[in-house]
Amino acid sequence: MQPLPDGEMSSDGGGAPSGGNPDSDSSDVGGAASGGTGNQARVGISLGDLDEDQLAAFVELLAAATGTWEFQFGGHHLAVANTYTDGVLAGATPSFRGLEPCGEFEYEGETIDVMAVKAEAFRALFAGPEDDQLASAELADTYVASSGSIEFTEQNDYIRVDGPSVWIELSLQSGIVLEGNHPHTVWRHRNTDYGGTQS
Repeated sequence: MQPLPDGEMSSDGGGAPSGGNPDSDSSDVGGAASGGTGNQARVGISLGDLDEDQLAAFVELLAAATGTWEFQFGGHHLAVANTYTDGVLAGATPSFRGLEPCGEFEYEGETIDVMAVKAEAFRALFAGPEDDQLASAELADTYVASSGSIEFTEQNDYIRVDGPSVWIELSLQSGIVLEGNHPHTVWRHRNTDYGGTQS
């Protein structure tokens, strides 16, 4: 497929914006994306041509259009969905974290165990909160369940916390690159998932 000539993409050609013709040897066509110095291929109004009132109106329009927006990033062991409203974090779920290896490993001369504190917290939860802890935590409608070992050391060990607003899951999976197991963790917030836009 051959790209359209820049002339076809200009305002005279009636086409859409373009980064320029990548096969062109000319340095005076194309926008910044193509490394060119000109903006002949840009269709629309330049902000530099607006007066103060017009620029203020544009800023209001831009603020309204981007008032609520979401940053999403996904990978094999990482998924982030942060929603912002008026520049403030309105929700940080759904969220997924996985890691490998599980357990202790050495990195730059330091012994690291990423899951140690989290696993110990779940073991303490299953050991049973004290009466005063139960009263202050308001857990009347929150349920904790597990499958497999609550030591969270064996493949397919699974832990879930399910409450009026919170949902947390930990699942110990088989290793992908390294031998042994590695955890997958998911947490949701029923009220602020996607910044509350789904509620």
